[in-house]
Amino acid sequence: MPYCNFFDEIDSLLTLSFEKDKWLQLIRSFYDRRYHNKDQKLTRLSFVFIGVVSTSDLIINADSTLFNISKSIEITDFKLRECQPLERGLTDFVEDTHTVMKEILKWTGGQPFLTQKICWLITKNAPIKKGSESVKIRQIILNDILTNWESTDSPEHLKTIRDRLLWQFRYPFTGSKRMKTWHQILRKKDDYNFPPPSTQILSWYLLILKRSYIIYSECNRAQKYLLRSGLVRCQNNRLVIKNEIYRAVFTEAWAKHQLKAINSGNHLRRWVLLGVGGLGLLSVFGLQCLPIEEAFPPMPEENQDQRLKNSPLNPHLTDHNL
Repeated sequence: MPYCNFFDEIDSLLTLSFEKDKWLQLIRSFYDRRYHNKDQKLTRLSFVFIGVVSTSDLIINADSTLFNISKSIEITDFKLRECQPLERGLTDFVEDTHTVMKEILKWTGGQPFLTQKICWLITKNAPIKKGSESVKIRQIILNDILTNWESTDSPEHLKTIRDRLLWQFRYPFTGSKRMKTWHQILRKKDDYNFPPPSTQILSWYLLILKRSYIIYSECNRAQKYLLRSGLVRCQNNRLVIKNEIYRAVFTEAWAKHQLKAINSGNHLRRWVLLGVGGLGLLSVFGLQCLPIEEAFPPMPEENQDQRLKNSPLNPHLTDHNL
């Protein structure tokens, strides 16, 4: 009987401090023992790494050949012809399954989780009459996905993308359980491969919103991490927003607000660190603290329909159709 070991979210290795090459060498040794020593037991053993990462990202030693025995498989988003099983599942809930699926893909771009979630939501909001597919699906997405998405995002998907973009804001001092404290980082910084600053990631994302795309560079860490977040896709060597739902959630106003909050938070954290490190100087020089409302400005109210106004789908999705 074959044994296959699956390692999901393999890109999380990038933020761990242990020597990844040694762990990968251990896995490679199983293959070498099978090939050179003819160990029959190991012929049943195989490994699968799943995640948004290239093999070059995982290997520290550029001369290593750990992955020259592996096969890379790129998993793409759903195409319409690949959604036939989902179409069949909608037969009892809609009149025209093919048209419904095309409307779903206009919003999701074929992103597997969102595509399947909307199919499930349709079964809860059935029936959908022939000719009303566009309006009905827009209503479902607006009511069940976009409105108050941070509190209704279950199972979590949009919040996962948000947290990847704002990792710096969420973990200003100690980080997650994968991250070390600041004094450990400063003591041996080369042991840790942290994501680029959230400000850089958001700045590139804002540029995509403004220009529709940017030319992708594998040498740019912020662009690579933005791609790894799942918010964008690489298409003909261009980074573009993955789908219209992401565009409606992570708007220009949202990104600018987060940038402002991060920059204000950095200012406040610098004050805190200076205050802790130099309490004896406070009585002589003093320091000025930001008002809390300036350090953490509230997110401005934004009507959900305003999030959709720049969507290419908008001419077909006007309010009077609701």
